[in-house]
Amino acid sequence: MPRADFRIKGDALDPLAPVKVLAVMCHPSDARGREVILRRIPEKITVSRYQRAQGYSDEPWFREIWAEFRKHRQSGALAGALALALGQQSIAGRSGMADFVMQLATSIAVEWIQVVDLEAETQFGLQSALPSEAQIASAFHRYRGVCHLWAALVYGRLKYRQNITPLSTQTLPTFLAFAEEIARLATASGWPREEPATTLTADALWSFILPEAVRKTATTQTVQPPSGHVVEPAPAEYAPVSTEGL
Repeated sequence: MPRADFRIKGDALDPLAPVKVLAVMCHPSDARGREVILRRIPEKITVSRYQRAQGYSDEPWFREIWAEFRKHRQSGALAGALALALGQQSIAGRSGMADFVMQLATSIAVEWIQVVDLEAETQFGLQSALPSEAQIASAFHRYRGVCHLWAALVYGRLKYRQNITPLSTQTLPTFLAFAEEIARLATASGWPREEPATTLTADALWSFILPEAVRKTATTQTVQPPSGHVVEPAPAEYAPVSTEGL
């Protein structure tokens, strides 16, 4: 299981953890790709004691990192949609329903594309065409190790949950808590087809070690979604924050 430890100085959270998570989401299996992203961080940066929800998004050095992340977002979102569909299958108490899972993943992906296009006025270059099964499976294969992270991002945007974003140290714990819960559901569900490109096991997924005090700021439990098709883990109380630009 690939793992990153974000603990520093005993029980403090690495202030660069949000950027490192973005790097992992872009290049889950490519250490060199992650290093290229992280090399864009200046040797000296100013870290506020209470980092804003936007994290480093206003910093000039972050623009190149954000541009790289956007290149991966469309395919990453497709992988996340399939992980959410697997989680929903688990919540519904179903198994072995390949058509159900893929149709649900396509529906989630289409909603994601429509929401992002609408909010961003298509500036991200996303296409409104219906994604194919092959495209979803291909994206899932490429981003399988971080599909739960992309799923959390997709979920947060579709549900307008402003605290589910990896952008800052303030929101990262809740983002990762949602990702862990989605991973638990998705791996319990299991992919109904014997296809190497779409199998999902817990040991293939990235995990992250946070300081215990930080982990306690975001806990989740599974609840039945009141409507729609996206899995609904409910976090502990949180302070409303903004994810403008994500």
